[in-house]
Amino acid sequence: MSFPGLDQSVSPGGMKESPGGQQRYASIDLMRGIVMVLMVLDHTRDFLGSSSFDPRNVSDLFLFLTRLVTHFCAPVFMFLAGASAWFALQKYDRRWDATRYLFLRGIWLIVLELTVVRFAWTFQFAGDFIILQVLWVLGLGMIFLSLLVHLPPTLVGIIGSVIILTHNLVDPIQAANLGPFSWLWSVLHEPHLFQLDSGRQVWALYPLIPWFGVMAFGFGFAPNLVPQVRSSGFFYAWATSLIGLFVLLRFTGLYGDPHLWQPQSTFLASLLSFVNCGKYPPSLQFLLMTLGPVLAVYPLLSSIRGKAAMVLLTFGKVPLFFYVLQILLIHGVAVLVEVLNRHSMSWLFGDFPLLKKPVGYGLPLPHIYLIWLVILFVLYITCRRYESVKLSNRRWWTRLL
Repeated sequence: MSFPGLDQSVSPGGMKESPGGQQRYASIDLMRGIVMVLMVLDHTRDFLGSSSFDPRNVSDLFLFLTRLVTHFCAPVFMFLAGASAWFALQKYDRRWDATRYLFLRGIWLIVLELTVVRFAWTFQFAGDFIILQVLWVLGLGMIFLSLLVHLPPTLVGIIGSVIILTHNLVDPIQAANLGPFSWLWSVLHEPHLFQLDSGRQVWALYPLIPWFGVMAFGFGFAPNLVPQVRSSGFFYAWATSLIGLFVLLRFTGLYGDPHLWQPQSTFLASLLSFVNCGKYPPSLQFLLMTLGPVLAVYPLLSSIRGKAAMVLLTFGKVPLFFYVLQILLIHGVAVLVEVLNRHSMSWLFGDFPLLKKPVGYGLPLPHIYLIWLVILFVLYITCRRYESVKLSNRRWWTRLL
């Protein structure tokens, strides 16, 4: 059995040599940069949106679409993280060196999630509330991938595909019914807020099983991302297959999402309801709906030119630095908004502010979009400076971000 379209003999040739000696793919950095821009929009809406906003309300078109486009962020991050793990293998003569690199990188991402990123979300150095999000699951995923790099990429890709296709079969298992092991199931598959014996609360928002499936799929698919290895038709065929399967499963309701699609009172509401799939955890339908269009767009990225490409490439080359900085910046803007409005800002310090928005808090959606653009400008200036430092100095700490 083979993973369709995979060529294990592909070398990392075609990568561009950057001034700092690091080889990169422009199309991958562009894809990463696009979803990072969307991620900032999502987090700006999170922090500055009204406490009464319901982004899954199909009757609010613009708010729903604002949330919908950001659904692509997490799947692309996980997919590209898996692909990047395969590219990292090409730099090592011994697989055990790659194993050590991925394992340590995974540990570092988890440490960042529990320290720096936690502070960015809460503006609190210590507390009894921990939320496990993107870097947490990326870190765990890299640790597991470090154990699988000794397998053929084909097999790792198949493992990821099987996980994506079948993980909804275990939906009936409920953490609440597992007694002392409920926390483990929350980490693996069912997002849940649980309490440790110490009294500390932990919210496992990004479960490992489905997201690791996406990472493993990205690892197996990575050789196809090498420039000029595959034609555009190859990616369109994959995209058509994934999107077609999504439409079939969503329309029939046979399998793949706990929230069945129901026709609404209007055609537009019905259409929005059709793509209103579950993200926590990401259902099979959610992943098909997001990964399919991403693969369709990938061959088009090489045609992006000009200032837009420059901005997106800058973001895509420093993703971890960008991720941490944008949370700090957006949270800071939320504090500034409360100061300018002469409101209490105490709720923005401690635990998880997004769960404690005061009644009546929030800005209209057009204002959120305007602030999003301003934040992107600040991020571009800062990331461009950091990229320059990273390429010219190559100090040890720049490798961590």
